[in-house]
Amino acid sequence: MLIDAGADIEAVSAPDGGVPSGTALQHAAVFSMTDVVDVLVAAGAKIRSLEQAAAGDITGWPLGRFTLQSRPPGLVFAADHQRLEVIDRLIEAGTPVNETDAEWGRMPLHTAAGIGRAASVRRLLAHGADPNLRDPGHPPQPAGGGPEGRQPRTPRDRSHAPAPHPGPPAPGS
Repeated sequence: MLIDAGADIEAVSAPDGGVPSGTALQHAAVFSMTDVVDVLVAAGAKIRSLEQAAAGDITGWPLGRFTLQSRPPGLVFAADHQRLEVIDRLIEAGTPVNETDAEWGRMPLHTAAGIGRAASVRRLLAHGADPNLRDPGHPPQPAGGGPEGRQPRTPRDRSHAPAPHPGPPAPGS
């Protein structure tokens, strides 16, 4: 509705917001709003960076121009938005599948699994993603759930986790 009314889809946010000085497309990509990404791209929003692989089409992007260390954000965004062809292209171009995105601190497999993108999870696993790696940016949640009110994991969900540390020995033992 706002786009139809002439809203500027290239306007940027304040420099202190969730995506500082970001466009609507960047906000939609960062906050996992795939349907909004699709609406904005269809309306002509400009795709400016590899992180916006969430848009699902990197055919015109010269991947060779990007270092291997700069590609993980694109892979995370592709996994986040279930852009399977982008996942394939990035990994085939040498993007490390198990690398943490230095900018956002996310890993592709953990990101996809965390928001229920099953097709992305399957694709990343097929490309060699290691399901046993720990996500350094997101420590395990305590049994009562995290500060955001997450529910505790079920025993089935913990089957891959290491045993908890037993703590210090009891006095006199």
